[in-house]
Amino acid sequence: MKDSRQELGLTGEDQALQYLLSKGYILIGRNLRLFWGEIDILMADPRAKNTLVIVEVKTKSSQDFGLAADMITLKKK
Repeated sequence: MKDSRQELGLTGEDQALQYLLSKGYILIGRNLRLFWGEIDILMADPRAKNTLVIVEVKTKSSQDFGLAADMITLKKK
């Protein structure tokens, strides 16, 4: 059973994925575990030849502790 934080994260990933698909991106993979970490969403950009888009999704239920963008560390960038 998933806890509320996991459910919130999956909801955010679903919303991000639907947005990117609506913009024409092509899904390559989701929640890909690699030796150095995880890629939330991996997309291909059909407008840019040989271009992959790595998406890190941060979903928050409030702004009490800052914006979601503030949660992305240098390591994630």
